[in-house]
Amino acid sequence: MDETFCFENDNVVLRCLWHKKKSEQNHPLLRGDDFCACHMVSDYCYEKSAEYLKEQANRKKEELFQKFKEEHKNRSCKMDMSYNYEKQEWSLKYDPMKCSCEPGDYCTLRGRTLSKKTGNIYYDIKVSTIRKDDTFFAGEPVVTVTKGKRFLQSKISIDICEEIIKRNREDIFNKEW
Repeated sequence: MDETFCFENDNVVLRCLWHKKKSEQNHPLLRGDDFCACHMVSDYCYEKSAEYLKEQANRKKEELFQKFKEEHKNRSCKMDMSYNYEKQEWSLKYDPMKCSCEPGDYCTLRGRTLSKKTGNIYYDIKVSTIRKDDTFFAGEPVVTVTKGKRFLQSKISIDICEEIIKRNREDIFNKEW
């Protein structure tokens, strides 16, 4: 059976607001998908609309965020938070590279003010190769060292620099590699 989901056929498809993939109420062709079949009605009722469901889902998401904050003593940052719609839970994965706090700002994740002292991260690169040319020195090792390469585009708080060094050493390696 070939069925087309579109407005003209009164088979509107919306991304599931509850993010349920296996709902028994959904159309059989869409049960394993992220989409739900909806039907248009002539007598609009807000309590039965997609807008209402979206508002309810957002309200639930915000309630769970507030609960997460309470459980973690307000140590959270939306920049490092992600929401799993299927499990309906928030999780925190701190990445100092995403931090948008300015020097001197209050960091909710740390529970204190960041240092006003700014800095950058500098590192050295050592490259070892074997010389490949048609001279007498062919086959000898060649070592070049570049000192003081800057990792970040601009200066940030020293506190964030220390966290990047502690947690993101592989990012420095990947940038050069």
